[in-house]
Amino acid sequence: MKVPKFNYLSTILTEDVKNKEDIIQRIKLAKVMFNNKKRLLCSNNLSLEMKKKPIKSCICIVAIYGSETWTVGKSEKRVVNAFETRSWRRMLKIKWTDRIKNYEFFQRAKEERLLSKI
Repeated sequence: MKVPKFNYLSTILTEDVKNKEDIIQRIKLAKVMFNNKKRLLCSNNLSLEMKKKPIKSCICIVAIYGSETWTVGKSEKRVVNAFETRSWRRMLKIKWTDRIKNYEFFQRAKEERLLSKI
């Protein structure tokens, strides 16, 4: 009997060995975590360095957990980059209508992309 997909140690394994579902699940969990900490991360009371610590230590870790086993294609890379960009923009209070390029606010935040670490 074939099983099309199953969850093993919080990782979704599929019979076609693609990781898109697992990546989407990880991003959903990271979004929930970001929304739970949104009040802290988007406040004006903390410095940029203090805001970066929970993102790096909690949210990004949840998003890329198990990434060493991922097969990352263009669509998967796009999903991870979109989540990361959205999170940093929210934290820095930069609207997408402000027309600021992604590389510019990564320079403002003094950070590099998640997928460059994978």
